[in-house]
Amino acid sequence: MSESNWLADQFLRSVEGEAWHGPSLMEALNGVSHTLAAASPGAGKHGIWQQLLHVEAWMNAALRRTAGEAVELDPAQDWPAIGDATAERWTAAQTEFRAKAVECAERMRSLTEEDFSLVVSGREYNVRFLLYGLVQHTAYHTGQIALLKALDGKRDLLRHSLATLVYRGKKAITGAPDSFPTFQAGESSRTPLQILAHVDDLLDWALTLAEGQQAWRELNSGDWEAESARFFAGAEALETRLAAAATAYPAEKIYQGPIADATQHIGQITYLRRLAGAPIRGENYAKAAIETGRAGKDQAAPKREFD
Repeated sequence: MSESNWLADQFLRSVEGEAWHGPSLMEALNGVSHTLAAASPGAGKHGIWQQLLHVEAWMNAALRRTAGEAVELDPAQDWPAIGDATAERWTAAQTEFRAKAVECAERMRSLTEEDFSLVVSGREYNVRFLLYGLVQHTAYHTGQIALLKALDGKRDLLRHSLATLVYRGKKAITGAPDSFPTFQAGESSRTPLQILAHVDDLLDWALTLAEGQQAWRELNSGDWEAESARFFAGAEALETRLAAAATAYPAEKIYQGPIADATQHIGQITYLRRLAGAPIRGENYAKAAIETGRAGKDQAAPKREFD
């Protein structure tokens, strides 16, 4: 096999498989929705859609450079804006990308040994160096896309964990007798009101972590109804942020910190309900209609409760 055909083969493997390093770029895009593709992993960072456009921009630059043109990409050309993030445009972007990749492969196949040795206009390297770099560049950004896709899976699990917290939390704080918020199991134990206020603080903290601006505040209105409302408002604000884009702080860290802590404290409130003589009904939570994205006061009715 000639070098030109071999290089074209390696390039297409990096684009659509079978690649030795793992999933090709197009394989990494399998299952990526337009909303996930458009999501930014944080301020100033590039999501999956922009990664795709960036790779295509440099494929186009390579085509022009191998034709003898001196090419410089400005920042807007290097990382093109995605525009309207619709499902139709995402499908079109993938189709256009693959067409550009096929065009690049055909150009590679057409090159002679002399062509490979030509110096790229305005550069100190030759065409061979340029095109081998293009293959490596494509593989590199495939890894970036695969990582962003994997991180989104963690974010989905975090969102479902939040929905579970809210579902369980609503049962724990709803329908309690008037005396319950100030109930104490012992002289030094926290009251349900203090615990609920702490849960609300944890949700506020989780939101700041997701936004990359960690901040801790202790707020306690001293009113059970107000803290109950803050619980649902805080959960909904966090859910809105999680649904919008990747978190600036690792999703698993947000879970292991504030969300796991808050879940534990909801369990404490549930236990105090029993000690206070106002237990909630037990439930098979594996059967519960807990929905990712449902983080407000409006929750599904229990499916299988027991005493």
